[in-house]
Parts: sequence; structure tokens; C-alpha cells
Amino acid sequence: MDQGAFSGKTLHERLKLVVKETNEDRFQFELTNFNKQVENAENTYVVSCLGSVSIHETLHQLINRAVDCEISDVEPSEYTKDVFRGRAALSENVLESVLCLLKCISPEDAAVTRTLRKINPHVVHLASGNVVKNLWTSASSVLKATKVLQQLKTLYRVDAYSDLLQVSLTGTKHDLPSPADSLYGLYLAIVQHVLTRDSWRRNPVSVASFVWVLLHTKSPWLSEYLGQVLPLPLNMVDDFTVENKIVGVKCLYHILQNVSHEELRWYGRADVVYAALRHQLYTKNTTLMTVLHPALLLVLRIVERAATSASSREMSRHDEIFKMIIYDSEMENNIHLRRSLTAHIPAFIDVMGISVVCHMTSVVGLVSNYLEIYDGPEETSRLNALSILKSLLLTVWPRIPVHANVLLKCLLKFLYDVGADTTVTPQTVKDEMTKLATECLLLLTKTAPDIVEPGLLSVCDTDTPVFVRDIASKVCETFRHTCVG
Repeated sequence: MDQGAFSGKTLHERLKLVVKETNEDRFQFELTNFNKQVENAENTYVVSCLGSVSIHETLHQLINRAVDCEISDVEPSEYTKDVFRGRAALSENVLESVLCLLKCISPEDAAVTRTLRKINPHVVHLASGNVVKNLWTSASSVLKATKVLQQLKTLYRVDAYSDLLQVSLTGTKHDLPSPADSLYGLYLAIVQHVLTRDSWRRNPVSVASFVWVLLHTKSPWLSEYLGQVLPLPLNMVDDFTVENKIVGVKCLYHILQNVSHEELRWYGRADVVYAALRHQLYTKNTTLMTVLHPALLLVLRIVERAATSASSREMSRHDEIFKMIIYDSEMENNIHLRRSLTAHIPAFIDVMGISVVCHMTSVVGLVSNYLEIYDGPEETSRLNALSILKSLLLTVWPRIPVHANVLLKCLLKFLYDVGADTTVTPQTVKDEMTKLATECLLLLTKTAPDIVEPGLLSVCDTDTPVFVRDIASKVCETFRHTCVG
């Protein structure tokens, strides 16, 4: 064995001296030297030292030196790079130590396996908290964390992070290994102590780690840890900081996607998630709305099935949420919020089906209002309105004749505006709006031919701009061809 590189001391003894160093600068210097010594040592010697009975405790202390980052005197909304000064360099140095050791070993050795079982959950905690760019990371620390995680995948011979997290660390072979013995199960046992309801806001690194690991745990494995992973996202969604709300909603959406609906219904968990997400509709933030609406739509599919008939039925939670979104869209004046609020209404219409007739007047009014208002070069709100109308025409066509005159007038007026538009709107956007409006006119003609076709023909016989007349003529021709076919 080669002890020379460690100045006559064993690797474990040298590591103990490094960990005991209280001066931060001196600690960094000694740890850098230790890393160089490990690189120069023979692999067989490093492996033999890692089989030491208590070396995992020293490694645990080393990793915790970089992981422990409780911020108690600054609010999360006031975090800056200065709050985490020195954290990136410290994490990078510790990650380098871990990487050097991992490169020397393989999981076949029984003694090393015992050490790996005890330190790898902590390694994942450290690496996953630094693998994404953040206030406490640097480009080099992110790269080092990525290399550590990749080395773990190599060590356990897996290709994906989701498979790595389910590796059993017991060393025994079972067809159905216990989730508590997996790398993810042991990791959760560690982070739960610092991510309680009262302490999670003071531990941003552990929160970032939890989120990264959660988003890399997929179906069917996530179901095994549902009770452990659900509390923190719910706490984050309930936080007053919008950034935390957004991350919390993303986590809940991931859970909804990767846990079976039946398991989510057990113990009323889906209802709790629904209540938490519904409450966020009162927070007017563009980014939050963008991630919130798909999550709400998914949880609604879990807590109740969409109604198949619009007659003699009570208002469902689908109706409740849909009504709130439509109302907010009608009342909103902020352009960015108007875009976010209307982006997912077509998906709600598709899911709710014929029951949307209960909201027909509001939806038609919303579409008419949005098509009248210029929305900037991207015209996102008007495109959203056309998508809403298209979904409406396809879904509740039996009731369209009642509103056919209103819809025909607003579509023709919209096409007139598009043809007369001399602003900076790109031609590609104009073409997309024209295409969608033409499709809506054709669908409208099919659902209410006795009302719409005469109206379009009358347009063709007036001095309306050629752009509008050509579209009206094209729609009538296509409709007749369809009827003949």
C-alpha cells in the first residue's frame, strides 16, 4: 500500500485532519492538497482505506461541510450572490474530493459497498444541489457536480438518473427491493430533517437538491415515495414568494404526471393538491399562470370526471375553475396576463366537452372582445382567442347556431383588421391568424349553414376589401364542395 503520498499517515487519518480544520481558507488549502494526494495514490490503496469501519463518518462530515447552508438572517426574496459568498468554491472542492474517491472504486468489494451505502445519499444531496446554475454555484462547481453524478451512473452501470436513484444499496438481490433501501429512499431520509414546514425556507440548497431529484424520479417508482415527497411542494405552493410557488407547482405537476390517479385519490391527497392549486388562481403572475393551468387541468381529471351531459347536472369543479379563468380573462388588462390566462382555455374546453354550453355566452363574449384588440407583433392573445373559438366550434356545435350571427360578425371584422393592418406585425403571424380565422369560418358555416352562408355571400357582393371577399368566397366554395362530396 502506498502511504507515502499522505506524509506517513493513512488516507483516513489525513482526511480527519482536513475535516477538523476550522479556518475556512486553511481548510480549502488542505483539502486541495488531499485531492492531489488521492489522485497520486494507487487505486488499490484508496480502496483498502475506504473499507475502513468509520471512514464513512469522516466523509459524511466532509460532505456536510459543503451541504450545510442554513440562511436564517436573510429572507429568500433578498438572496444575492453575496449571501452565498464562498459556497461555490467550497462545494467544488468537496465535489472534487468525492469524484477522486469514486473514480478509484467499484461496488463489487463488500467493505466498499458498506461505505458507499452510507455516503452516496449524502453525495447525491451535495451534487444535486449544485448541478443547476444558482446563486450558490459557479460554472466550475456545476460541471463538477455533473461529473460526480455521471460517475455514480458509471459506478452502478445505469444510463439514466431515474435508474440511478432506484439502485438498491443493500447489496442483496431481490425481485422487489424495498424503496427504503434505494438511493432515493435513503436520500429522502436525510433531507426530510432539514425540509420541515418550519425550516425549508432557510435551506435553499437542500430545496434545490430535493426539486432536482424529484423531477428525475419517474413513474412507476415515484408512487413508492408519495407520502414523503408531497409535503414540501405543498408548502412551497403556499409560500408568499412567487418564485417558490412556481417551483412548487412544477413539482406537483410532475407528481400528478408520474403517480397513478388511484393512488393520488387515496387519503384525499388529490383533493389537497387541488385545493392548493386552486388557491393560486388569485395570484396574478404570468409565469405562475403558465405552469398552473396545466396542473389544474390534470388534477381536475383526477378528482372528478368531466360531465358527459349538460342537462340536469350540478356545477362541477371543472365548471368552477373554468368560470374563474374566463372571468379573469375578461377583466384582465395586462397584456402578458391576458396571454397566459387564455393559453390553456382550449384544453379546458376539450376536456369539459358538451358541458361548456353552460358557459357559452361568456366564452363567445371573451372571443369577441379579444379579437377586437391589437396585441402587439406576436398577436398571442388573438391567436389564443381563435384557438378557443375553434375548440368551441368543434365541441359544442349543436348550440352554435344561437351565436352564429355574433361569431360571423366578429370573424369578418377581425379579417378586415388583419387585411388593413399596417403595423409591424410579421407576415407569418398574419398568415397564421388568417388560417385560423378561415378554419373557424368554415366550421361555423358547417354548424349553421342557413345563417352563415348567406352572410358570406352578401359580403362577396359588396365593396368590402378584396382580402375579406376572397376568404368569404373561398369558405363558401369549400363548404359547397364538402357538401357535394
